[in-house]
Amino acid sequence: MTVLPRTAVKRGTLLDVLQRFKRPTAPASPARAVKHGDIERWRLYLQSSEGTLRQLNLRLIGAPEDEADAELCLVKGEVLRRAGHDFDAQRFLRRAPRLSPTRRGASAVALRAAPQDPGFQKIIEEADLARDAEEWMEAGELYGEALRAYPDHYGYVVQYAHCRKEQGQFAEAECHYRSALALGARRSDVDEHLIFVATKQGFPANFAGDSETPLLDGNPLDAPATNADVELVVFLLLGREPGPPEIVQLMRKHRTLRSLVTAVVEEDGFVAANPRLLSTVKRGAASLKPTNT
Repeated sequence: MTVLPRTAVKRGTLLDVLQRFKRPTAPASPARAVKHGDIERWRLYLQSSEGTLRQLNLRLIGAPEDEADAELCLVKGEVLRRAGHDFDAQRFLRRAPRLSPTRRGASAVALRAAPQDPGFQKIIEEADLARDAEEWMEAGELYGEALRAYPDHYGYVVQYAHCRKEQGQFAEAECHYRSALALGARRSDVDEHLIFVATKQGFPANFAGDSETPLLDGNPLDAPATNADVELVVFLLLGREPGPPEIVQLMRKHRTLRSLVTAVVEEDGFVAANPRLLSTVKRGAASLKPTNT
């Protein structure tokens, strides 16, 4: 068996790369910079009658792909919804949370946008009916479909976790209960269920350090990792897809995304999965060494 040598890795560089993947929003150009007056102008439209809004020239709104500000994108979606343009409204509403620079902001925008999204609400109605009928597999599939539209909506992350719990998929349920907390769900809504699924797997009920309120704002790398974060980190750095048992172990062990990334970089599997990257880092470091003249 060939043993690959450990290569010194510049962690800061890799963390910077991961941070770009965390919430990839392109910066607005000076010409597209959003002014406070722009948002206020669109908020004034919301005070107009529906008849007036239906006569609005849609070319004034533009395309959701051109938006760079979460609040303005959300308000435009609200205007389109009131004007009766549900499909166009849905595109703006679903884009808005992805434009938020912070996790707290994304969750807050998702909670405001989702109730106004008719397509999303239809899926949720079907999911709730299946849940109330204890059709847990069907309900889980429907909540999962809804979360593809608003992955930052912690309320439905909790509902999805409930469905997994009721099917006896305790590791996956724990991953999503922890994700909901990372997204801002109240501990009073989650702890009882989290403790139940964890103890079913033999994990201590008194989670060490879990009583602290997670950091939701600031640098995304200092926030708790969600299930999706762990999947992305393992895929990017190790080139494979982790299963629920591995994900839940990583979420239990690492309280921040930064800690998770650092630990994965230090694994032997990282060297095996990234020979080209490490070779490039090594050559770059060598080029910076002073030469004797």
